[in-house]
Amino acid sequence: MDKMTLNRMEFFAYHGVYAEENKLGQHYYVDLELLLPLSRAGFGDELTETINYAELYARVRTIVVERTFRLIEALAEHIAQDLLGFYPELQEVLVRVTKPHPPFEIHFAGVSVEIRRSRPVEVYVGLGSNLGERHELLAEAIRLLSEHPRIKLLRQSRLYETEPVGFVEQGKFLNQAAAFATDLPPEELLVELQRVENRLGRVRDKRWGPRTVDLDLLLYGQVELRLPRLTVPHPRLAERAFVLVPLAEIATDDAVPGLSSLSARIEAMPARNEVVPWTR
Repeated sequence: MDKMTLNRMEFFAYHGVYAEENKLGQHYYVDLELLLPLSRAGFGDELTETINYAELYARVRTIVVERTFRLIEALAEHIAQDLLGFYPELQEVLVRVTKPHPPFEIHFAGVSVEIRRSRPVEVYVGLGSNLGERHELLAEAIRLLSEHPRIKLLRQSRLYETEPVGFVEQGKFLNQAAAFATDLPPEELLVELQRVENRLGRVRDKRWGPRTVDLDLLLYGQVELRLPRLTVPHPRLAERAFVLVPLAEIATDDAVPGLSSLSARIEAMPARNEVVPWTR
């Protein structure tokens, strides 16, 4: 993707945790790196085919100068979200905010934060529970994920009751699939899933054993990943009717990379008849 950068935009503003920062103000530098297609502007030589950097500067200045934040992390986040929301052609933005002269009697030249934000991706999460009030735990897991400012619930399937797999000497599971929109990178999203699991009492003492809640990242758009801690699509997705049946309820037939037809895969699985809608 092509890139536009605006370097070292300088502003005087009143951000900070400490009273003297809000009263006296200080200088800030903002650097931007924007990923967007620029070939039309390159061939046509028309300003309407690109982002007007004078307008871009004015939008950043309004946020930095006319608003007040305690943290430069919050300032950077608001700049990123404003630009992504205003410019539909913008695919990704890097924002660096520097406070060159922080009001501390310590020896460093300045402090910066740098964030990278992109357009949200549709992701699918598989949920399961076979301990406690199973349906309540699944609902709470979805609620906790949705509390994250960068995770938005789009759709969720019905609940399905299924027999345990692997270690069979345990209670039946309730399973569900949910679709979210997020701009979190895959590994950061995995951290959030595990954080919710831990908050709801997940204990990892036996593989395929009983659990209060199990959250699996099934799909991350059409991305295929092989990382040390994460494989997407989920490596056992295509083998599990208790995952595929809820997923098919809320996803398109071609949602799974490498799988030509989600419905055809389900139809070929004998275990599909063991995945039944749950009723109280």
